[in-house]
Amino acid sequence: MSEREWLACVDPNLMLKALSGRVSDRKLRLFAVACCRHIWHLLPDPRSRTAIEVAERYADGLAGERERAAAKAAAAGAHGQAASAAYWTVCPNLPGAIGSMCDAAVVAGARNAVLSAQRATSDQLSAWDAAVTIGTREQASFLREVLGNPFRAITTDGWLDWRGGLIPAMAQQIYDTGDFRDLPILGDALEDAGCTDSHLLAHCRSVGEHVRGCWALDLLIGKE
Repeated sequence: MSEREWLACVDPNLMLKALSGRVSDRKLRLFAVACCRHIWHLLPDPRSRTAIEVAERYADGLAGERERAAAKAAAAGAHGQAASAAYWTVCPNLPGAIGSMCDAAVVAGARNAVLSAQRATSDQLSAWDAAVTIGTREQASFLREVLGNPFRAITTDGWLDWRGGLIPAMAQQIYDTGDFRDLPILGDALEDAGCTDSHLLAHCRSVGEHVRGCWALDLLIGKE
């Protein structure tokens, strides 16, 4: 897969296949969490929501193996495609289950879209196809949000030390709070510190959806 294909791809499974063996478990798990948080409203069972929250903390080493296993066992009792997606987030072998997670999340979203449409059967088929297309495209966007552009390396030069490490401190605060509304402010600080990388600055200032594991924040705080 070329850089141009990566940026235009709308199938997360193809993207992951292209990077087979080069994505950390943390990044993969946070991508799964992002996909499931996107369908949070389809998860009324608290066991599913707990699984996602545990998976998120487990990815960053804030939850141990025992808690992950307990969340997985509890999530197995929830029913439905959305619940199935949540279950896979706490699977120990996530690389082998990521495709199942993606499919379950897309199907859950598509079913909800069709039910919400309340149209004739022929229209429901069109609504289903459209919802599946949208769901996979959204997942591809989440994957780029987490992995960035693997074809373009960004060097941090000396601006991470600017004003006594203000940049990584700001990035860490945004990461810890999950309040991505401050990313544009971080972008301004980066530029003031001497950063000239247009890709990094544009991402910080973008209005798109940001998630835990955002490649720009990970770069600035040194997470893999």
